[in-house]
Amino acid sequence: MRRLLALDLSGKTGWAVMVRNSAPIFGTWVAPPEAVGEYGKRHSAFRLWLLEMDMVHTFDGFAFESPIMKPTDDMHILRVLIGYAVVVEEYAGWIKRQPGREHFGCTEVSVQTTKKALTGDAYADKKMMIAAACRRGWRVADDHQADAGAVGLVGYETLWMS
Repeated sequence: MRRLLALDLSGKTGWAVMVRNSAPIFGTWVAPPEAVGEYGKRHSAFRLWLLEMDMVHTFDGFAFESPIMKPTDDMHILRVLIGYAVVVEEYAGWIKRQPGREHFGCTEVSVQTTKKALTGDAYADKKMMIAAACRRGWRVADDHQADAGAVGLVGYETLWMS
């Protein structure tokens, strides 16, 4: 059984551990506070969290939602989100170089693709995402976790089409 870590990257990163034909495990990683411009502290904490999660679950792949910038966001937010994406890709590359893990996968999925996979609507809002996750029987605490589940649906199929 392949195990995927699906991520909705943000200051409150929703995550889902996905295994085919099993209920996902959901959670939220909250970034440590930092001053504008202190990106290293936040990205280092995220890298350490990924390492700890992988040590517990031994993933076969990662999937993450493409960082996007809303009109109300500032460049600080975009830099944080792109940094998270780089950390995921860099860590996945490191895992692939480990003996026995050469087939580790990593994929980025678009926001609209994840929304459509979970709700059928590429422009679904947060409430629609949570409602669709609940209809699947998923126990999500917030929209970040619902989004992570949607990322997992797309990521799992992208990496390991059956």
